[in-house]
Amino acid sequence: MNEFYFTRQRPDNKKIETVVLKNKDNRWYVSDILPGYGPSSFAPDGKTMHFGKRYKERTKDGWSEIKSLGSFFEDISIMDLTSSS
Repeated sequence: MNEFYFTRQRPDNKKIETVVLKNKDNRWYVSDILPGYGPSSFAPDGKTMHFGKRYKERTKDGWSEIKSLGSFFEDISIMDLTSSS
């Protein structure tokens, strides 16, 4: 395990963010903070991170910009999206 993700709500402004920790040389450090998308879930292959009606894809440099799941999902209220193999 070289990455750890958790969601937190900031006490100063109540915004939700996803924090990414990475392990390098047996030390954990914050590598990224993904703002304002809310709770996330991951596809089984770890290459897609879902945020309700939106998602990000893993790239060689980190994560893509936020993308929509498409017009079909815009009209459906999704509480949480999960995926499995």
